[in-house]
Amino acid sequence: MHEQGEARLTGLRTLVPLAASPLNAVAIAEAPGAVGALCALLDHAEMSARLAALAALSSLCALGALRAEQLLAADGALGALLALARAPGGGVPPAQRAAALAILAQAALDAAGRRQLVALGGAALFVEALAPGGPLEREADARRDATQALAHLAADESFRHQLAAWGALPPLCAQLASAAQPDARVRACALSAVANVSFVDAAALVAAGALPRLAELLFEGEQARARAHVHAHADARAHAHAQRTPRCLPTPAQATLRMALTALLNLLGATDAGAVPAAQLLQGGIAHALAALLQHLHADIRQHALVVTSTLAAQPPLARALVEAGAVAHAVAAVRAGGEALEAGAAALNALLRAAGELNEAAHAQAVAAGAP
Repeated sequence: MHEQGEARLTGLRTLVPLAASPLNAVAIAEAPGAVGALCALLDHAEMSARLAALAALSSLCALGALRAEQLLAADGALGALLALARAPGGGVPPAQRAAALAILAQAALDAAGRRQLVALGGAALFVEALAPGGPLEREADARRDATQALAHLAADESFRHQLAAWGALPPLCAQLASAAQPDARVRACALSAVANVSFVDAAALVAAGALPRLAELLFEGEQARARAHVHAHADARAHAHAQRTPRCLPTPAQATLRMALTALLNLLGATDAGAVPAAQLLQGGIAHALAALLQHLHADIRQHALVVTSTLAAQPPLARALVEAGAVAHAVAAVRAGGEALEAGAAALNALLRAAGELNEAAHAQAVAAGAP
C-alpha cells in the first residue's frame, strides 16, 4: 500500500507541469477518472500532495479544460477546496488559496454548484476575498474570481436575496469605482450583481452606499466615451487617407449603461425623497453624466436617462445641477423627437422646470433656445 501511495504521488508530481500545457490539459481533463483522482488527493494527509493536486486542477481550470460538472461529480471536492482556500493558520500560501478560490468560482457557474457552495458556506469565502486587509487583498485574480462568483449567485433567484446577509453588498458596491477596481471587466461583474440585487433588496444597497458609486460609474463611463470620441475624430483627421479604423478608448457597453441606470432607478424608488444623498450624487458627477446620456446614440439609453433625470429633479440641488449641465435642452429634444421617449422627455422637462428654483429663468431660457413648444 505504501508503494502504491508513493507511485501515485510520483505520478501526480509528473502530471503537474504537463497540466500547464493547453493540449495536455484537455487530454488530462477528458481522461476517464483523471479529474476525480486529482480531486481525491485534495484532502491527502500530506500537504505537498494536496498542493500538487491543487496546482494541476488550477491549470486545468485556467485553461478552460475543467468543467463544473466534473468538480461536482467528485465527492467532497468542493469541501476540500474550501478548506485549502480558508487555510487557517497560514498553512497555504495566498497564491495557492487564490487558486482554490478560482476553482470554486468555476463551480458557481452551475446551479447545482451554487447550491453546494452555499450549503458549505462558500459565499462567505468570496466575500472575505473582497474585504480590505484580508489575506487575499493583494491577489487581483482572487478578487476577480470572487466578484464573478458573487455575480452568479446574484443572478440566481434562489440566492439573490441572501447577498446582504452574507455581507457582500458593501465590497461589491466599492468595486463599482475605478479607484477601487481598475479592471473594467470586474467592475461590470460587480455592477451585474448590484443590478440584480436592486430588484429584491434596494434598501440594503442604499445602506451599502450604492447610489454615489453608481453615479461615479456613470460619470467615469461618460468621461471615457467623450475621450474616445475626441480621439476617434483626431485619428480620422490625421489618417484620412490611410483607410483604417480609427483607434478609440474602450467605452462602456450599452448593456452596462442600462444596468447602471436600471439599478439607480430601483434604488431611488426605494429611497424616501428626503433621504436621497444629493451631495454625494453631485460629487460623483451624476448631473454631467445624465446630461451626456440624454444625448446618447441609443434611444433606450436616452429613455432610461430621462426617467432618472425626472426622478432626481424632484430634489432642488440636483435639479439645479441638471439645469446647469444643460439637461433641459436635451429633454426638449426628446419631446420634439416624439416616439417612445416622448412621455419620459415631457416628465423630465416638467420636473426640471418646476424644481429648478432660482434657476427657473435659466431653465426657461434653455427651453426656449432649444425650441420648446
